[in-house]
Amino acid sequence: MPTKTWTGGGGNDLFSTGANWGGSAPVAGDDLAFGGTTRLTPDNDLAADTSFASIAFNVAAGSFTISGNRITLAGNITNNSGAVQTISLNMIFAATRTFAGSTPANTVVSGIISGSGGVTKGGDGTLTLSGLNTYTGVTTVNQGVLNFNTVKDVSGGSSALGAPTTTANGTITLGAFQPELCYTGTGSSTDRIIQLGGNSDGRTFVVEHAGSGTLTFSTSPTHLNDCTKTVTFKASSSATGEIAALVDATTKSLTIDKSGDGTWRFTGANTYTGTTTVSAGTLLVNGSTHATSTVSVTGTLGGTGTVNGVITVNNGGTVAPGNGGTNIGTLTTKNVTFSSTSTFSVDLNGTTPTFDKLSAPSNTVALGSAANTLTVASIANSANGKVYTIIAASTLSGTFNGKAEGSSFIVSGRTLQISYAGNNTTLTDITSTGAGLIGDSALVGDSPLVGTGSAPLIN
Repeated sequence: MPTKTWTGGGGNDLFSTGANWGGSAPVAGDDLAFGGTTRLTPDNDLAADTSFASIAFNVAAGSFTISGNRITLAGNITNNSGAVQTISLNMIFAATRTFAGSTPANTVVSGIISGSGGVTKGGDGTLTLSGLNTYTGVTTVNQGVLNFNTVKDVSGGSSALGAPTTTANGTITLGAFQPELCYTGTGSSTDRIIQLGGNSDGRTFVVEHAGSGTLTFSTSPTHLNDCTKTVTFKASSSATGEIAALVDATTKSLTIDKSGDGTWRFTGANTYTGTTTVSAGTLLVNGSTHATSTVSVTGTLGGTGTVNGVITVNNGGTVAPGNGGTNIGTLTTKNVTFSSTSTFSVDLNGTTPTFDKLSAPSNTVALGSAANTLTVASIANSANGKVYTIIAASTLSGTFNGKAEGSSFIVSGRTLQISYAGNNTTLTDITSTGAGLIGDSALVGDSPLVGTGSAPLIN
């Protein structure tokens, strides 16, 4: 069938006006192309559910918004314009349809996609699905970015990623060409499976929470083929992502990177054996990690689970046991080494639970030589004489910067005295003892007030 190209030469925005197509209106089976910059809001007034072979946005086309009656689409949608193209009419997909395009093309589908077909994202551009779609086929991201703002469980009803009714059709497959799956909503939970594709070593994938609230994938990802892979988990500052246990491919390792300002939580028994890198933001381990997965921290590592691999806290990195803020807890680890400008951060509570804690019961915690920083982020329900054991190790070496053995500092009006005795690091609340502040410095929070040498300070 012929290709009908929109020129916008008519006196209105209607599909049925032949002059808008250079002479005659399209009929069923035609390919539809949109070009130029004239009449950028085409309105489909042809019979509802008319079937068209494909839709294309030509090179240098303006930013169109296509609305009107629902169509049946028998082929693919291609955006080569370099501009944002919006399809707000509804579409029926009887089989899987591919959205392709080149960078920086962005195709936005706000209309509802229905039918038994699926959606495949191809090309370097971005596809944004924002309607409550009811298509029941598979969703695949082979290349580029797929943005979505809602997702439900299998058989859970309509969402931006459709409404599959079987586990197989509910699988979200990430293909071989650096695909990115990006959530932009305000919080969702799903049992749909993310499948990591690719058939050669070195495949990379991005799973991003760019919205707000909590996004939860309650089912562990699977692997399409046996090859080495890296998944980067990103999150914006107001976002928290959560994913069930991550596992290796059959014989090849999976490597994890956490980036972005926000938080991802790993739950369950993670058995992937590649490295774990916390480049930015926060990674909370609330399950466990494999012994061969070494951890490199430049962002923040926390949680209440067990990190079974060796941890290196790089300059600028932070270890903060617990689940953030006053969600106090114990992070259990193997060997931990703090670099010179790294940070250990804890929250304290005079009642139960009492304190964030780093527990390395059969391992070594190396603090360095008066190098890294101890931060007491908060104290609640303070109690005189309370002892907070914030680090417990088989072997403890070094001290925190400005906090020699027996020195004291002030946090939120409470005077805390530090000790490293017995391979533990403890903070004792001595506010009402009258002992004053003894040691190298007096701190409010972690800001030094007075350098005192060994002379006491009287409050």
